[in-house]
Amino acid sequence: MPYRADLAEIDRRIVAAYTELNVARARFYLSPCGEIVTACEDAEASVNELLELRFALTRGESASPLQAA
Repeated sequence: MPYRADLAEIDRRIVAAYTELNVARARFYLSPCGEIVTACEDAEASVNELLELRFALTRGESASPLQAA
């Protein structure tokens, strides 16, 4: 089981990445362009990666990959 400090750091990074995603989406809403689409995609990928990392650290060692599906 990961340390609480590790999870707290991951949670902090998730909040920061989600904030970045919301800023990119707001910028796209105001002025849609390809550059901002790329920023949205990158920010969304960061959020997803961090959420998957947190899930992997907290799901426990007893679950097999087939049980997770």
